[in-house]
Amino acid sequence: MESIVYILLAVVFWGLAPVFGKLGLEKIDPLLAISIRTIGLSIIIVIVLLFTGRLQEISSVDTRSGTLILLEGIFAGLLGHFAYYFALKTGEISRTVLLVRGAPIITVLLGIIILGEKLSWSEVGGMILIISGSVLISF
Repeated sequence: MESIVYILLAVVFWGLAPVFGKLGLEKIDPLLAISIRTIGLSIIIVIVLLFTGRLQEISSVDTRSGTLILLEGIFAGLLGHFAYYFALKTGEISRTVLLVRGAPIITVLLGIIILGEKLSWSEVGGMILIISGSVLISF
């Protein structure tokens, strides 16, 4: 049940974020937008870590885990958002957000290939719906 609450919160926050992004990108370059976003988030996260007493835990992160999380940040937080911000700035918010939400297809396929995960029939159905939706809005 706890995961459902977090999923719903993520859906709400990720639903709100593109609106702020689209409005914010009206007068600035996407690269500058990513910089503002990253610096602001970094400051907030450091403050939260300081107040929760968890900042010192950084020294206990092993090299493999740190590297993998850094790569995730580079792909999602930098490269993915860079492409997303350019698409958001130049395209319609509704089309951009819906098409970008096709990313789970890549994640599921890589989960199967790299992590050896199994795919259920409901997940196959979900993937078909995502692909169908992307095709429908592309016209």
